[in-house]
Amino acid sequence: YEHVDNNFTPLPEKYITNIMLVGQNWREDEQNKLSDTMILCSINRKTKTMTMVSFLRDLYVKIPGYSSNRINAAYGEGGTNLLTQTIKNNFGIPVNRVAVINFKVVVDFVDAIGGVDVDLSPEEVEIINNGASGYLNGAGVNHLNGDQALTYARIRKIDNDFSRTKRQRVVMEDALEKIGNMSLAQQSSLMTEFLPRVHTDLTR
Repeated sequence: YEHVDNNFTPLPEKYITNIMLVGQNWREDEQNKLSDTMILCSINRKTKTMTMVSFLRDLYVKIPGYSSNRINAAYGEGGTNLLTQTIKNNFGIPVNRVAVINFKVVVDFVDAIGGVDVDLSPEEVEIINNGASGYLNGAGVNHLNGDQALTYARIRKIDNDFSRTKRQRVVMEDALEKIGNMSLAQQSSLMTEFLPRVHTDLTR
């Protein structure tokens, strides 16, 4: 939004591209493929900035053609088309593109960029040490490998889903900063390696 004469005015849609990142942890043969993580990345081409907004998976909404349910059921019932329609109908937000990423890809990607640096609480360190490869010595800023970063991003039992989605954005922000500091050759190599592993309509 632009601030003009003390009033917030929506930017024209031509300046905005909304990309929905859907994280999931199911196998191809599984039924009930619910979306575990939903982060909307809104790219403002006028200001050259990006805003990330998380949608809590337990958010109760009206799903077009179905009864009201948790928002992650929209993806399970009708894939990306129904999920984007649900977002538009309930929140008035058009989703221009969707990328669906398996958590195994997240682990490999974080390892490929050399890990991420995250400020951890003692409780977070304990959960990561009990659930991921590698060992962290204590609270504070820690360098996490891919398995540790994913375990961190999925923590919820010590607080709530609001904190869980914040952790996911923390990992993304650090990863994006690292990618931004890479050379074009390194960025191109990452795209070549990982884009085929992401189910996306970004090229359409």
